[in-house]
Amino acid sequence: MKSSFFIAKRYLFSKKTHNAINIISGISVFGIAISSAALVIVLSAFNGIEQIVIEINSAFEQDIRIESNQTKTFNRDFMPESIYKVDGLINATEVIEEIIILKNDDRFIIGQIKGVEPQFLEMSEMEAHLEDGYPIIEDEFGPLGLIGVEALMNLGGYADPTFGEYDEFTVYSSK
Repeated sequence: MKSSFFIAKRYLFSKKTHNAINIISGISVFGIAISSAALVIVLSAFNGIEQIVIEINSAFEQDIRIESNQTKTFNRDFMPESIYKVDGLINATEVIEEIIILKNDDRFIIGQIKGVEPQFLEMSEMEAHLEDGYPIIEDEFGPLGLIGVEALMNLGGYADPTFGEYDEFTVYSSK
């Protein structure tokens, strides 16, 4: 170990008149130190961002997902009752997902729609994730939907804080 320090000291701090080696060594040490510091800072930032993303999406992403690998859907009677009686199970809900085309006036986007049960709103703590509006999926006029902010902006919709005032979108889906 002493030999490596001796060699490093000799090239970094030599007292010869030809100090090109000193300059090149200094630039190399400086470059490696800066790039190492940048790498540590970037990795620390990504680690923090990862935690934020996990916290935001953990309410919507399930811990366990049961789905058919042969068909798109399956009969809910297929699930044995014992699955709902597992120790530690706090919430369970059934969800149907589909890729759709959403239209508002002359604007179209491709998105994903989820058909959920009413307890999903409480289970996912939807009220804490809403930018505007109310966490309801049905009222006296019929079923409703909640739309993401980016999808709403891309469709040219608006979030109206008045209860009972809704934007209407056309949903295109395969049968």
